[in-house]
Amino acid sequence: MSNKYAAGTTVSISKSREEIEETLRRFGAAKQVWARDDEQGLVTAAFNRGDRTYRISFRLPPLSRFESYRRKGSYYDTQRSESAAKTAQEQENRRLFRSFGNYLKAMLAAIDDGIIQADEALLPYMMLASGHTVAEEMEANIERVLAGAPPLPMLGGGQ
Repeated sequence: MSNKYAAGTTVSISKSREEIEETLRRFGAAKQVWARDDEQGLVTAAFNRGDRTYRISFRLPPLSRFESYRRKGSYYDTQRSESAAKTAQEQENRRLFRSFGNYLKAMLAAIDDGIIQADEALLPYMMLASGHTVAEEMEANIERVLAGAPPLPMLGGGQ
């Protein structure tokens, strides 16, 4: 039995997406664009809020991940039929859409409640003129950006 969020959900992907779209509308996302690339297993939601554009993507697992499974207490993998693998993949995709919706709701609730500022919470997803997000730019340059960064004294290595 999995303890992952929304494990075993029966909520369809389309219903989860409708809920996500409504959450974004309530938050002030005037424009939304959705894309799903099944070849790359990538789902993308982009939206405008004020004068900023944000893009959040997540990966769906490939079918190959579900072709076998390990029974509880067993050391050996058991092969699934193609239809069983597709069923397991679809279940995981439904779970991931529920989790994505939950993540957005929690983040936007924290913004609404004043726990965190919108620009701070959404900064990683903010689109730059290059077409990349802030997170993508930082990931590509993280070693250069962090070079020489001082350690926090409470974490050791400080004065």
